[in-house]
Amino acid sequence: MSITKLFLTSVRTTLSNSLRPYHLVAKPQDVLDIYEIIRNHRSSLSFLMGFENVTSQNSPFTITGGVIMNWIGQYRIYITCSVTEEIPTISHLFPSALFAEREIFDLLGVIFQGSPDLRRILTDYGFKQHPLRKIVPSIGWVETIYSPSSSSLISRPF
Repeated sequence: MSITKLFLTSVRTTLSNSLRPYHLVAKPQDVLDIYEIIRNHRSSLSFLMGFENVTSQNSPFTITGGVIMNWIGQYRIYITCSVTEEIPTISHLFPSALFAEREIFDLLGVIFQGSPDLRRILTDYGFKQHPLRKIVPSIGWVETIYSPSSSSLISRPF
């Protein structure tokens, strides 16, 4: 069964109770097909966020996209991926997703394949890791202090 038929079948079966958001778990290779269906039905992307799933070793990252579909209400799409797996960008379908993709890349290190602007947005460019990954210590890697003798900020390892 194609992802289009599967998605539309899944949507039709959930029409009976439209007060709560519906959930769909998808693979990274199906992302573009799903979001093209959503865009073609004149629906909007309300949010895109990422988090690290510490209970799963094979796919530790989950990207969640909240969609407001005009004809059924809210829908949440969960995409799970591994550390090395890339997710196709949806910024060409929903331009507002670019900011969220940059934030997810910066904080978790998830790479969005084909993104036009995948730069750091919240951390400085010299930062080596991604702060929301569980491998980063809560106190960080370096300490930044003000040095009165040189009248500047200096960074030193803990």
